[in-house]
Amino acid sequence: MKFLTNLIANKDCLQDYCDREKLNNFLAKTSLDGYEVICAGDYPVEIDNSKVIGLHLPFFNAWMDLYKGDFAALDKEYGGKEVWQQFYDGDSFDAVYSQIEFQLDFAQQIGAEYVVMHVVEIGTTETLTGQFKYSHKEVIDALCQVANSLFKDKNYTFTLLLENLWWQGFDFTNPQLTRYMLDKIEYQNKGIMLDIGHLMHTNKDLSNWSEAAEYIHKMLDLHTDLLNYVKGVHLHGTLEGEFAKEFYKNDMQIKEDFWERFAQSYEYVMRVDAHKPFAHESVKGIISKINPDYVVYEFSDKTMDERKYSVKLQNSFLDR
Repeated sequence: MKFLTNLIANKDCLQDYCDREKLNNFLAKTSLDGYEVICAGDYPVEIDNSKVIGLHLPFFNAWMDLYKGDFAALDKEYGGKEVWQQFYDGDSFDAVYSQIEFQLDFAQQIGAEYVVMHVVEIGTTETLTGQFKYSHKEVIDALCQVANSLFKDKNYTFTLLLENLWWQGFDFTNPQLTRYMLDKIEYQNKGIMLDIGHLMHTNKDLSNWSEAAEYIHKMLDLHTDLLNYVKGVHLHGTLEGEFAKEFYKNDMQIKEDFWERFAQSYEYVMRVDAHKPFAHESVKGIISKINPDYVVYEFSDKTMDERKYSVKLQNSFLDR
């Protein structure tokens, strides 16, 4: 079992991790084996590729309308073609596809052991209203089509790990849909990156860590026959179910301008999904039950000192 932490690879996020020696020393001081990296912009040379165990693929949480070529829906959501072209950096799904394809090739080049792909569809308006356009199955079907195209005739050596979220798509609450998704992925070296925090968000009634642990075990038990597919865990948690319930009761003024609405939805997501340590003794039993190959401490700290504190806190609850 390898223990990692997340790292956003761009110059702004790496200001406090300013050179390769600091990045590697951080791992040594926190008893971690490496990083799960997500690229945002140009990939910095400061990162030692031998320490990049996993690569999180780029994602657009809202992509189905572009994939289906529903330009009228895109114009309505974004307020015009110019805006959604800017958002996706192109005028067709090829723009998104090529970004993911580039990262897959890069993962192979640097010797990453796994890549992570989101299975979700959620637009800004949907985030703020809780009203969804597509079903879980529709999102899974489309994502599997894209993944099968990306991996066809490729000789990649890494594992593809599919990540759950709490919106439309894969959320790890329905074992039949989980099995359906795994069966539809034709790439044989596949599995699940179970995001513990995201799973908690599927139950807004959780009010403490003990209830969260009980719920997580319930979902794991539902997936007993599929637990061998859970190769990785994103470990974090946030108990904001009550806030999430109250949020949709309020008569919120949703912004008409896309970028203002994007900021509204981002603020909400950062509140409910704050990526804090799972600081409770029950976490040991959860990780033991799953027995994954990779445990990724996925925290939202801004500085190296903050991250060091969070990692050491999480270590303490895993007796590391």
